[in-house]
Amino acid sequence: MSSPLPRLLALAALALAPASGLVGCGGDPAAPSDFVSGTYDLETVNGFEPPVTVFADVDYELEVLDSRTTLELDGSFTSSLTLRETDGSDVSTGTSTSRGTYRLTGTTLSLQVPGDPQSPYSGSLQGEDLTLNIAGIIYRYREIDSP
Repeated sequence: MSSPLPRLLALAALALAPASGLVGCGGDPAAPSDFVSGTYDLETVNGFEPPVTVFADVDYELEVLDSRTTLELDGSFTSSLTLRETDGSDVSTGTSTSRGTYRLTGTTLSLQVPGDPQSPYSGSLQGEDLTLNIAGIIYRYREIDSP
């Protein structure tokens, strides 16, 4: 059975995390946006603490193990996602990183990943809580660092 990991990485990632590690570009300066700075660690995926299965099939499972997203004052973000793939008896773990730009208007957050046809991704930032909806999977993060 061929592994669906590349396709599922694009869906599951976020965060955020297509395996290509794309570099972000600047946003439209005319669009309204607030900029913040902080680092956020993953707390839950669809309401459950990691590891969380985000896809399963006969003899196949894809789990989210960890994720971290950093928002910068210049409107850029970096997000990493660690996944574990179990295909029969073969188990592999990998981390991918995405870079892009974000827009924050009030508490509404939008993440743009250049070259990713699924973006922009929607979310919210309320106090220390960052929530992202990526392909119907809800990732909730908590701030660990701010200037």
